[in-house]
Amino acid sequence: MPYLGAPFRHDVFVTYSHGDLDSTGHSSLKAWSQQFVEDLERQMRQILHFRDFALFRDESQRPGQGVDRTSPLTEGLQEDVARSALLMALMSPHYLSSDWCARERAWWLEANGEGTPGPQGRIFVCRTFPNVTDLDGWRPDRDHQDWPDSFKDRDGHALTGFWFHSREQVDFATVPFRWEGTIGDREDYNKEMRELVRHMTRRLREMKRRQEEQAQEAADLAKLASRSQVIYLHARESQREAWADAKGQLGERGHIVFPSAPETLVTDPPLQPREIRARRNERIHQLANCDALLMLGTEPGLDLDTDLLAVAHRDRHSARDLSGKLLPCALLNQCGCEVPTAAQLAIEALDGMAPSWPDAFLSWLQASVWPERAA
Repeated sequence: MPYLGAPFRHDVFVTYSHGDLDSTGHSSLKAWSQQFVEDLERQMRQILHFRDFALFRDESQRPGQGVDRTSPLTEGLQEDVARSALLMALMSPHYLSSDWCARERAWWLEANGEGTPGPQGRIFVCRTFPNVTDLDGWRPDRDHQDWPDSFKDRDGHALTGFWFHSREQVDFATVPFRWEGTIGDREDYNKEMRELVRHMTRRLREMKRRQEEQAQEAADLAKLASRSQVIYLHARESQREAWADAKGQLGERGHIVFPSAPETLVTDPPLQPREIRARRNERIHQLANCDALLMLGTEPGLDLDTDLLAVAHRDRHSARDLSGKLLPCALLNQCGCEVPTAAQLAIEALDGMAPSWPDAFLSWLQASVWPERAA
């Protein structure tokens, strides 16, 4: 199991050319690259939180971190590439001319999304050999001219990457640091390796944090969807038919709806002030025990504006003070026109004429409970 865990199989996939021009299975570039990867893996694994760091290279001897010799090469390798969180390229002229490396790069981009440079900064380039085309023309800012577009931004600027060769007096004889056991450039090698480890751990930790946030979000949404939500559906007695229909649709989706009937606000004789206060207190206590308030609007005008001000604004805030919890509010708009008062009070209007409004209501409720996730 890699540091990041599912859905990834590997934290890093290393794509590089063996530079085996004679097809002997051996080359100095292959030996250097394998030693480089071993050094990186060892330094990553010595960090406490990265003991499970999983790096894939084609000839790794670790179980599950090299080519599976019991499965078809192309299909198996393609899946390993696709399920790697980061792509690390050991850049050299050999890499640029390798059809196989181009194929690995394309597989990773296909699985992880096209983007330049590197989807979400998940491509790491380690410069091993300079791309020298003539003795007088090499410059650090031109080294990337032949790089693939996925390693550049829209203006053609390449990823800075990590320099594992000298940038002074560069020519065709320039080789990577610690080439074939050299020791005079060991500190240059170690310094750049530390930079690579620092950036890689930071990127993996960022991805791990996002994974944890997404997992928590999925769990919270599943909990919200599975738990019966208690909805206060406010309407007047004159809206009884529309109220009953809305209550039925909410009930079919597992919601519990209060109150048991639309409110009778106009009586004969008129209610006394004490009775009005008692009804309002009862409404506030019911609201305090609900998960959301849904105002039913069937006709624009004074009655709807009054209810929005009295119930959605004043009483809802009193209920929130009483319960100490969030009480999101929306308008189920069946008026056939906009309701300015709702907009002025920052109450979201749902299209109550649309057959799918109950699904839109659930989406709204989820976004209202966790507004930072919907942003």
